Amino acid sequence: MYRFLILTISVLFFVACEKDKPVAEDSITFPTEFSNGLFFVNEGQFNKANASLSFYDAENDTIFSKAYEMVNNQPVGDIFQSSAFDDDNLYLVVNNSGKIIVADKKTLTFNGEITGLPSPRYMEYSGTADLWYVSNLLNDSLFVVNTSNYTIKSKEYLGAAVEAMKTVAGKLYLSSPSSDHLYVKDLATNLLDSIFVSVGGNSLIVDNNNSLWLLCNGDFYIPGSAALHQINTDNQTVAQSISIATGYPSKLSYNTQNNTLYFINTDVYVLKLDEPAAQPEVFIEAAGKSFYGLDVINNNIFVTDAIDYVQNGVVYEYTENGELLKTLTAGVNPNAVVTIP
Repeated sequence: MYRFLILTISVLFFVACEKDKPVAEDSITFPTEFSNGLFFVNEGQFNKANASLSFYDAENDTIFSKAYEMVNNQPVGDIFQSSAFDDDNLYLVVNNSGKIIVADKKTLTFNGEITGLPSPRYMEYSGTADLWYVSNLLNDSLFVVNTSNYTIKSKEYLGAAVEAMKTVAGKLYLSSPSSDHLYVKDLATNLLDSIFVSVGGNSLIVDNNNSLWLLCNGDFYIPGSAALHQINTDNQTVAQSISIATGYPSKLSYNTQNNTLYFINTDVYVLKLDEPAAQPEVFIEAAGKSFYGLDVINNNIFVTDAIDYVQNGVVYEYTENGELLKTLTAGVNPNAVVTIP
């Protein structure tokens, strides 16, 4: 968080002209509702319980570094992995605390929490009432939670841990960080199938043509085992695979406006799907930064920097052409930037 001590008219003028440096949060009235802005999911450090949720107020160009804590006078917990939204609620998935916090989407007021989850990672709406699927890193089961009464409804043994999830045309696709298969659950019959891909599935997106893209980081000890797979969701087959020769790629993201994929592999890479036979190419060089999270919002690309994984991180906002627009301070290990739908 940038803090400014306004002592003279000249300093005041300097602050007004620095568009990339937000106003200090203690000089702006704390919001009663959180809209017209962005949330930063700050993971925190393992076993330090210093996760946090930041809010960037775009209208006032102000960052509230611990918005959830300030509203509720309680910490988020240990390893804030991901978030999800519905019409009324914001869900904070806190991995090492084994819980999901349920807060009011507009005010961030604590409503309740779902506990007893072994290591929750991501949520995906089931399409039925208040039931959500929850993936877990250290458990080979898919959990179903009820967000209206804050309970675990059921769990289904899969035989492998699952990570990212996407629902397409009545089927739930589940990536696995420990397996070389993409799991497919038919939501009408509950039958489970799988597609052979690469080991280390970590992120999924659905493109404008309803194709599913899976990014696999590969085996850390086998160079060149990472790959990007396009899945035909009509027949559950691999339409194409793009090998990634080096690195450990993650954080697949998608720009719907220009049909373009992005992911982190030290640098930020881009794959332009409208170009025949396109291959991933460097889009934004890390240049010593520790890129950690990647999201596309309103045609702009947000990349987080964990720096040294101890101090507060940074969020960079770029145009679709890679021009840096803003540099914003986040919490410790920011892994995602999200906007309220």
